[in-house]
Amino acid sequence: MSDKPIIYVAHPYRADTRSGVTRNISAARGHAIQVWRLGGVALSPCNNSAHMEDAVIPDEVLLSGDLQLLAKCDAILMTGFWECSKGCLAERGRASDLGIPVLYTMAHLTRFIAAWNARKEAS
Repeated sequence: MSDKPIIYVAHPYRADTRSGVTRNISAARGHAIQVWRLGGVALSPCNNSAHMEDAVIPDEVLLSGDLQLLAKCDAILMTGFWECSKGCLAERGRASDLGIPVLYTMAHLTRFIAAWNARKEAS
């Protein structure tokens, strides 16, 4: 068991405008900050690949890489309007396939990290 749980922050990325994408990246960053403050290690794909569409890297390539990173995580946190995002739905599906806990609220995340810490202390 690692020292801190690695939490994948799933958040919609795409939008109709560049400023919409920027807003999504910023919102994902805010959720990642909350993960860090609660004692987890945040992995935010929105921030990891921010505006890489400018480098003409196809969405499929980025999502494939994100799913590889997800496999290394201890939980996934679904944020924003994830239900409307093809990428977030794919991430949630992959997490479920891998048996990775899917968290939907900050309260769920707080309980998950508390349980993680309790198991770590008991071992």
